Amino acid sequence: MNFFWKEFFRGRRYWGSVIFPASLALAIIDFVRPDLYFNRNYVKGWLLFWGVALAYHYIRLILAPPILRWKNWLEKMREKQVRGIVDKNPEYQTICYHCKTYDQKKKVCIRLRKNKRIKWIKINNYDQKDYCLYWRRF
Repeated sequence: MNFFWKEFFRGRRYWGSVIFPASLALAIIDFVRPDLYFNRNYVKGWLLFWGVALAYHYIRLILAPPILRWKNWLEKMREKQVRGIVDKNPEYQTICYHCKTYDQKKKVCIRLRKNKRIKWIKINNYDQKDYCLYWRRF
């Protein structure tokens, strides 16, 4: 049961499943009986809030695919670069602690800490080396 409550307080979808019906019920009560609590101000605020939330959601759906296509293109170009470098120099490695985005004090990649995208590739499937596509020299 502790896991349920931990996920409930941490996860957005659970909050949405509780907050939306509760706020809808209050808006319906305010619309039907405006003399009880809010003088229809709650209904107006509710409609404004959820209208803005839906607009934000649909705008993100429209704008996200071009950004994702750009990232995919960038990763493909970087993969070609890494493959070319490895072909010229088989000893080449993208070592984390030589990277610009590596935090030396906390011993972790800053991109991982900020929940940004990281992608590793293998040049040869049998090889044990992974190459980070976001690796940058100091």
